Amino acid sequence: MQVLPPKTNNKNWLLTGIPRSGSTLALKLIADNQQVVGLDEPGWLKEIRQQADVGLIADSLLQKMADLRAQVKMGEPVSMNFGQGTDSLTDNHFARTEQGIIKTKQSQKVKLAASTCDKIWIVKSNVFFTALLNQLLKSKHFQLLVTVRDPIAVIKSWRSLDFSLSKGRSMIAEKFDPSSVVGHENEGVLVKQVLLLDWMFKKYYENINDISVFKYEDLVENPSIIGEQLNIRSVNKDMSLASRNNNAFYDHSESKEIETCIRKYGRYYQYFYPKLEGDFS
Repeated sequence: MQVLPPKTNNKNWLLTGIPRSGSTLALKLIADNQQVVGLDEPGWLKEIRQQADVGLIADSLLQKMADLRAQVKMGEPVSMNFGQGTDSLTDNHFARTEQGIIKTKQSQKVKLAASTCDKIWIVKSNVFFTALLNQLLKSKHFQLLVTVRDPIAVIKSWRSLDFSLSKGRSMIAEKFDPSSVVGHENEGVLVKQVLLLDWMFKKYYENINDISVFKYEDLVENPSIIGEQLNIRSVNKDMSLASRNNNAFYDHSESKEIETCIRKYGRYYQYFYPKLEGDFS
């Protein structure tokens, strides 16, 4: 874990990370203390992604955050994504039920206190912000936080769900950083997943001196660590979380095959996870 001292004069934060690495959990841990406004994959990011000039995306993102603060100051509601049927952030975008896997977030119009406009605002987006990490850092507009997780657990999670990464693809990554798919053309799904995962680790490694990195495993072991390290009010120190690295819904029979593939095709994961944990049993 590497954490940079928060810039006291910068209240515009971005949270990114490997999908299924605990970024949603991290956002909830940060924002549930009422000192921070957390925006979980807000719908307006789709408009930002339509920006013709990628070089202007950081400026557009900063302006959008300023516009939202102005809305709050004027007493206007803003859209926020909360857990289904709740008025708080979810810690996981997917839930497993008897009916199958369901998405857990829903958009709501929320009227925030005017004083909220002066707080830290943090926007979370995984692949989009990761693909544009260099540009976002170059702009110097934001403080960047990143979450990572053991590579084998990540791949198992991807393969247990039905979304683009389950197929080893990410249209957002391909659009904003074509290098994310170099060498993928003739590979099978597992190899594509490993290459895409290692591309993310590479982005973080290449920018390691300018980002704060949190490991999923550290967050579940000590949920208050993220607040303490970022110098914001910590969540309840008595909170207890359990690691899902050994999730019963993962296909653990694939552990050895996944590990072999990661060791063969991966490289940059080693800077964060020099030891692979296998089946976690």
